Amino acid sequence: MVTHPSPRPVLDQLLPAAHQVSEVAIADSTSQAAQAVAEHRHDLALTTEPAAARHGLRFISRLRRIRMVWSVFVRS
Repeated sequence: MVTHPSPRPVLDQLLPAAHQVSEVAIADSTSQAAQAVAEHRHDLALTTEPAAARHGLRFISRLRRIRMVWSVFVRS
């Protein structure tokens, strides 16, 4: 299993019961995680739908919608 560190906390909620993970490798991005699976360096990736499609991966996760909004802030 490979993932970017940010979504790591939701892994147990998304992983199907049929798949056991003993080790989680860290990637610099979810896209790199998908690429690592496409290149047979890992078996599973916690990634985004666009990255999975780009790298030819098949969806096996439980469905959990996560709303993410990235913003830039400064001090008030």
